[in-house]
Amino acid sequence: MFPGYEFYKNLNVDDIYAQGHGLKESDGGLFGEYRNLYELEVPNRVLVIGSGTGLIPIIFSNIASYFGNPISIDLVDAILPNVGYGGPHDAGGWIYPDSVLNRKYPKIVCHYQKSIDFFSSLQFYEETGIKIYDWIYVDGDHSLEGVSEDLLNSSKHIETKGSILLHDFNLRSVVEATSKFLDTTDWKLYKQSKIGAGLGIIKHKEATLL
Repeated sequence: MFPGYEFYKNLNVDDIYAQGHGLKESDGGLFGEYRNLYELEVPNRVLVIGSGTGLIPIIFSNIASYFGNPISIDLVDAILPNVGYGGPHDAGGWIYPDSVLNRKYPKIVCHYQKSIDFFSSLQFYEETGIKIYDWIYVDGDHSLEGVSEDLLNSSKHIETKGSILLHDFNLRSVVEATSKFLDTTDWKLYKQSKIGAGLGIIKHKEATLL
């Protein structure tokens, strides 16, 4: 069990979040995939789109701490009832200032959106003027249009050797949007896993040559 999971469990969050977003009771689920990719790439700057429950940025933060490496994480999610799962009690709960997540993990910088039109990535990039990331984790609007927009926007803000990680890669809409993106760009499917809700990892073709 990785450090930080007990913190998450103690908040009485339904295990469906933990299982779908990276953990299964004994074997760690997708956590092993994140850890292995981290060891290969050692990302310093990470953006998490969605996953406002906090589990994914907690996982990434703890992996970096375990290896003694610095990491900067931006978390952006929507505060919308029944849409943005921002915390264990209310949508957006983690994203608000002075939340438990903010207090315990101050290096995770939380941002929130009030619109889910193509979810968060376009609005986030325009408002912040950011940035180039080593990893971008996409778990926002799961519609075909939403995933397509997040992929297009994210591909403009990532290091050449970086990775885009797509959660819920078992969903048809996520797979279809990714396939269309790969067919029309120089990005390639690097790896996929069907554990939990599924994970797809894509990289620019230049990255595979480096």
